[in-house]
Amino acid sequence: MRSSPDPGRSCLPVDTLAADGEAPPSNDDFLDARNLGGRGLRNGWRQVKRQVPRLALSPEEAAESLGMSRSHFYKYVWPHLRVVRVGTRTVIPVRALEAWLEQEAARTLETAVV
Repeated sequence: MRSSPDPGRSCLPVDTLAADGEAPPSNDDFLDARNLGGRGLRNGWRQVKRQVPRLALSPEEAAESLGMSRSHFYKYVWPHLRVVRVGTRTVIPVRALEAWLEQEAARTLETAVV
């Protein structure tokens, strides 16, 4: 068996993905090699992107994950979050977002009980 072209990434031989004519597993880690149109192939190998857990989100992603618009997020949520700035990029740690959500849920329960 040939070695992986990029040792930092998982690779599978292209011919093993759809060798039996069946569709490959239907998760985000595996793409059907027939749909790549020749892109992403190198020496008969296709790189498989690994799912890496996100530790931080952009403000747009955070707003989307909460199911609200960016303007609503910036007006009502942003002032209560601790953010991380790296150069010009600002990210919100997922834990900070979860903590804010738990705090707001507890506050809502307190006001509903009274």
